[in-house]
Amino acid sequence: MTALSDEIAEAAAEGVTILPLQAPLRIEHDDEGNVTALITQPQHIGPVGKDGRPRPIKAAKEEKKDAPAIEAVAAPAEAPRQAAQP
Repeated sequence: MTALSDEIAEAAAEGVTILPLQAPLRIEHDDEGNVTALITQPQHIGPVGKDGRPRPIKAAKEEKKDAPAIEAVAAPAEAPRQAAQP
């Protein structure tokens, strides 16, 4: 997800860990539902697509990141914008 420099700095100041070029795959939890790990797929920046944005390319196999977290928050993607109708 893209972010402005100020947004990254503010998140880091709040204790957020930034995992660049990592696509989340799943969240592991214990029997009580507490988050224990985030499983990610490392990415490389790939060639630019038709929309002018670089495409991600899967890198190595998935990685397990220890997740000493209080909670995990899902951030749903925005819906694509529809072209204006004449």
